[in-house]
Amino acid sequence: MSGKLGVVALALVVGCSGSGSDTPAPATSAPDVAVDAAREVGSDAPAGDGSRDASLTDTSASDAGVEDASADDAAPDYAAIDALTSRPPPVVVPATPIAWTSRNAAGGLSGTSTGCRAVSFADIDDDGAPDLVFGDQGVVRVLRNDGNGVFSSWAVVSVPTLWAFKSRCPLAVGDFDGDGRRDIAVGLDSYASRTEAGVAVLFQDANAAFTVRTAQHDQPQLAGSLGPSDNLTVYALAALTRPGQPTTLFAAHDLDGAASHADATLCHLDARGVNLECPGPLMMPTSVAWTIDPATRDLTLSADAALSPLGNAMSAGATDFDGDGRDDLLVGMDYQPQAVMRATSTGFVDRSHSWGADVYGHGMGVALGDLDDDGVTDAVVTTLGGFLDFRGVAGGGFVLASDSSPYMTRPRSIWPWSALLDDVDADGRLDLVVANDYASSTLDPVRFMQSLGGPSDYVGAWATIVLHDEDASWREFALHYESIAPNHGRAQTLAIADIDGDGHPELATLLLRAGNHDVADLYVGHLLGGNVVEGHGLTVRFGVALGPGTRAELDCGGKTYRRQLYAAEGFGNAARTEMHFGCGSATTYDELRVYRRGEATPIVVPGGALDTALRVVGP
Repeated sequence: MSGKLGVVALALVVGCSGSGSDTPAPATSAPDVAVDAAREVGSDAPAGDGSRDASLTDTSASDAGVEDASADDAAPDYAAIDALTSRPPPVVVPATPIAWTSRNAAGGLSGTSTGCRAVSFADIDDDGAPDLVFGDQGVVRVLRNDGNGVFSSWAVVSVPTLWAFKSRCPLAVGDFDGDGRRDIAVGLDSYASRTEAGVAVLFQDANAAFTVRTAQHDQPQLAGSLGPSDNLTVYALAALTRPGQPTTLFAAHDLDGAASHADATLCHLDARGVNLECPGPLMMPTSVAWTIDPATRDLTLSADAALSPLGNAMSAGATDFDGDGRDDLLVGMDYQPQAVMRATSTGFVDRSHSWGADVYGHGMGVALGDLDDDGVTDAVVTTLGGFLDFRGVAGGGFVLASDSSPYMTRPRSIWPWSALLDDVDADGRLDLVVANDYASSTLDPVRFMQSLGGPSDYVGAWATIVLHDEDASWREFALHYESIAPNHGRAQTLAIADIDGDGHPELATLLLRAGNHDVADLYVGHLLGGNVVEGHGLTVRFGVALGPGTRAELDCGGKTYRRQLYAAEGFGNAARTEMHFGCGSATTYDELRVYRRGEATPIVVPGGALDTALRVVGP
């Protein structure tokens, strides 16, 4: 389908797709808006299902089907796990439904790209088309989209303290200095000093150049306890906003190396085979936050150092979970219970237990979305061997989903990392797309974890896609990386965007090379094709003035669909700058309503054709 960026002439400033020139479109200044306490769109929806079984968070070893990892070569009793659900086994389609294209040449990589693991789509030049951003051996690269899905190298920004070896290079995107241009933040590895980690912010200037500011945090208390392969690494980065206050960058730290995990090889699986109860915590490196002064562009260690109890933090999902106008954090934790840090007027407070998130696991990625259409944000957290399905409760908090969840009913022989919820088949329902680091020929996540560097029976890896078709119907696909590129077997991050404006999203990933996992190649491809019947879709793109917290409602086919821009999601991924709506067999939409953060009066866009992209810049 050939796409076209739609033009809307109402209470909007409307942009068109890029012209293909190397000159960025003029920046649009963000108006000065005082944001009061924001309310969730759909706040009149039910305030959570009180009948949800809170006992599902019980991970005691007496549960049926729990396996003791210390048992000699005893295979887990998956018959007991499968008996918990009447849902048939997932349909696994080995052949990839993706047409992949290497983007190495377009990015100036020449087949020798970095070991950085994060890639993100974001409209950096604010011309209405999603660009590609990722780190690469001491630089941050921006590939400019010409509006038709064709990328060319636009900016290569030197960040001398950005180490490639073992780096994750997580990203965050936003207008951090209030000048109406999107800036880029990247997490810094500490491989040289081993006890330092930090962030660099690339402030975008008027001439399309970038000014780089860095900040690092020294943790000398770790020096005597680090193993030979350990170093402090920033695994996730989130740009958080609070009314009337500067942006705060949250950096999630972990110790990268087997020595720090040596004592955590015995875990118990619950009856679903996905919830791991481990003996951690082991080491507690500090997760920190920096406050950005928009006037001076200075980065200073924030008073929000109440985040310091977090350790082995691998990923973060950030949004206003409780509707008070401030971005909160759901932090994916490795070898520990998952964590929630609620933002207040003075800082952050730990709400992990009271909000029901303190479930043991390996929180490698956090995907956010409204899975049950109740107007409250839900979360899927990836963990070794499967997923944790947290359903949001109005006013803040989560309940671990029941065994009817399509994500928690059975174990999977995967080591999943980044995950995103998106409507990839355009039927109006959110689907789960996951990047997996390893796969095994046997279903045994415990021994997966014990091997750390990968299972001894490693058989490659693949992306997992779980399509939500109807209320109780799902299809599951396995997209083998070997079919994308020979001798590539691992992926930890992914990004989704409609790169050509046809109303349907595409996928980008950095595939690590077999035999040299510190080298990754960039691939972009159409997400779905021959094996999946696609409906008709609409992409809504947003200018700088409409950032995280923006919500939208689309009426089409007799139904209303809701989407939201989150401050952070996935693993190592920046906040997205566009939404994707599917309308199934409908070919037109009736109305689009866009709610700016903290505002109850929407921007209203009248109906039009689907299979295209609209750009909303501001009121």
